[in-house]
Amino acid sequence: KKTMVNWYRGGTGFAIDGDNLAMRGSASAWKTTYGSQEIKSGKCVWKIKIIKKSADMMIGVASNTKYLENSYWSKSDTECYAYYSGNGHAYGKSGNKAYSEKWAAGSVMGVHLDLDNQCIWFSKDGKNLGNAYTDVAKGNSYRLTVGMYGKDDEVKLL
Repeated sequence: KKTMVNWYRGGTGFAIDGDNLAMRGSASAWKTTYGSQEIKSGKCVWKIKIIKKSADMMIGVASNTKYLENSYWSKSDTECYAYYSGNGHAYGKSGNKAYSEKWAAGSVMGVHLDLDNQCIWFSKDGKNLGNAYTDVAKGNSYRLTVGMYGKDDEVKLL
């Protein structure tokens, strides 16, 4: 199930365009935003086009948005799951682990959340990269979340 979502401002250091689909960095520091829609059950897919990437980014989901004002969201909450562009690792409640390849500008990244089977996986340019985590907690509400470092980095929801 593809879910329609807009960006919802979570922290500072970025700008969101007029249609709430593109997010652009405005400072060289970690900044985080999250999607407007909460997912509590079922399956959901979000697609994000990486328009410009000059530094590191993380994409994934978070269950607790109170920590999203912080810069490095995946370490701020035990119910966050992310895929890191800098080293291809997955970050989540069970730690940091080797996952897949690095990713760059031009890529279309997919975040695939399956709460029925308690897993999250990612895709790059349509290729399934396999399960990143199979211990996603049921009963929580999750939001699409993106963290980025570069001043002019930009992503767009598809």
